[in-house]
Amino acid sequence: TEYPDFMRKEDAISYKSEKILGELYRSIKAAYGYDSVSHGTITLNDLVYDMDLEVPGASYFLEDAWQCKCSYEAKLNALLSQYSIQTEAELVTGEAWSLTGGNKKQHYETQERLNYSYFQLHEEYRSIFGGNAEMSEEKKNLEYETKASAWYQVTYHPSWIRRSKETPPRISFPWFA
Repeated sequence: TEYPDFMRKEDAISYKSEKILGELYRSIKAAYGYDSVSHGTITLNDLVYDMDLEVPGASYFLEDAWQCKCSYEAKLNALLSQYSIQTEAELVTGEAWSLTGGNKKQHYETQERLNYSYFQLHEEYRSIFGGNAEMSEEKKNLEYETKASAWYQVTYHPSWIRRSKETPPRISFPWFA
């Protein structure tokens, strides 16, 4: 069986797809000088910081957000290492295209364990974000908004990215909020 080139089936014969997905795949590959889909990485220049996501009071949560982000990244990196996954994107999307070796059943089982492990990590930090449930709805919403802003800032603001030692920058942290 032959597969279109954009499917990147290394163990099968492929052909140059003339359909829109094939054209899109090759145009992205050409624009970035490599297969950015399989690399799944970003650089500091790729990130856009949105000032509209800064809200008054977020500075109160910045140091706590930084500590949470560092803890999250350590656990994220442990998962990447444990499963020999190359990119954060593979882990977050649940599509680990860099998994190699084994048969399809082993690959599927590894993918399922990986997805469950990331789900557990996601739930842990979602719970940390939730914080104090003993507040009025109005206070809780205000806290969530300011905390979400702080989590966003420590992940995307250039000064916080420079403070981080991660290369490429890890960007999934604030999206638990």
